[in-house]
Amino acid sequence: MTDDRSGAKGGRWRRALRPLALVLATAIVTVAATEYADQYIYAQRMARLHVAEEIRDAPNFAKLLDVLDLIEKNYYQNPKEPGANGRTTAPPVDKLLEGAVAGAVAALDDPYSMYFDASALKQFQTDTSGEYSGIGVQVQQKDGYVIVLRAFPGTPAATTPYVGAPADAPKGLLPNDRIVAVDGKDVVNQDIDQVANIIKGPEGTHVKLTVLRPGEGDAPDQTLVFDLVRARIQVPLVDAHMIDGTDVGYISLVEFDGVAGEEFGRGLDELRAEGARAIVLDLRGNPGGLLDAASDVASYLLPPGVLAYVVHRGGKTETWSTHGHGQGLGMPLVVLVNPYTASAAEILAGAIQDYGAGVVVGENTFGKAVVQQTYTYDDDTGVKLTVAQWLTPKKRTINKVGLTPDVVVKEPADAEPGQLAKDPQLQRALQIAQEKLGETPTSFAPWPSQAPPGGGGSR
Repeated sequence: MTDDRSGAKGGRWRRALRPLALVLATAIVTVAATEYADQYIYAQRMARLHVAEEIRDAPNFAKLLDVLDLIEKNYYQNPKEPGANGRTTAPPVDKLLEGAVAGAVAALDDPYSMYFDASALKQFQTDTSGEYSGIGVQVQQKDGYVIVLRAFPGTPAATTPYVGAPADAPKGLLPNDRIVAVDGKDVVNQDIDQVANIIKGPEGTHVKLTVLRPGEGDAPDQTLVFDLVRARIQVPLVDAHMIDGTDVGYISLVEFDGVAGEEFGRGLDELRAEGARAIVLDLRGNPGGLLDAASDVASYLLPPGVLAYVVHRGGKTETWSTHGHGQGLGMPLVVLVNPYTASAAEILAGAIQDYGAGVVVGENTFGKAVVQQTYTYDDDTGVKLTVAQWLTPKKRTINKVGLTPDVVVKEPADAEPGQLAKDPQLQRALQIAQEKLGETPTSFAPWPSQAPPGGGGSR
């Protein structure tokens, strides 16, 4: 009996709960349908914006949107409200998004990829044009320091003495000076482009550089301060002249910017007119530049053919070729390289090495064998992104390894690159060129640091 009564009572409850269950089921279906519709609308919006499915479905993308929404709704200095008690308001959403863009590029942990705001993009475009306002110094980055490679003759970097310098002290910044501060701001471990941008500035303005200059022998490094007045700088890309008393022409190329090919061709023509029968090409300290410019220069030195293979994502390969000015240089060629020879300069040296078109002399190169492309936007910002790697004509990769010279010659600490009497790499290059011409190589007397113990003797 009890069971029958209990069953009857349970039946009444079940009948009473049926309408509620129907309501809950309808609510669940409605919520699910709403969520599905929201997801569909979101997916359609992302598709219209050409957002890849991998990105729009990533948890951190949803988190980014959520964080922006949190800031918009909950940050106590809401960008839509005036600051309380004189406090500034929060950054506008556009500024937050720009920070996210810059952060996304930085998260690649690629030293060659970077985001440019409008000011930085303008400076970058100026840098590759061959003319700018600054101090006239070429730099490279190594071990966290921005290091001076050379100060261009006649520029503030070459003619300004350091603060408190005695009358007999050398003027200007010297090779291997390490820049540690700009206008009092520490720049150690800062990106080289950022450091270069703050050194540059309007013509006639001052900039103070603090440098560490390596001490000679066991002497400690010197800390020196230079108070420099910025000037309009026209980068002298090419230095071409005959090496005194020889039939060998010397031509140095500072970097590969938009006019490098034209200036190189003009310098080479001048050397031919002066009777050059062999060429020493100095690419030491050349940080690279535009691949087009490297192709232009290569066209004077190599027969028509492959300059480099550029391998994109997914293995798609693009062939970069020389443009062709006849069948190559037509005379012996020696190429000088060092640890600061990078990028497009390595492309050129690697192609010369692969074709056997010249002898590469010096020290192992930097090892930058990746390609960047710059993308610009309507608001004058941009992104420089690594999009490919390159291989030499023999399909060698030298990224993070560098090119090994055919003839290795170390550069002493007190060498003066370009000054024949104190430049053993240039001396050896000249001797190789003379040997190729069937001439007796020039001999050179060592300077004090090159002399063996006890004095005297030859190297």
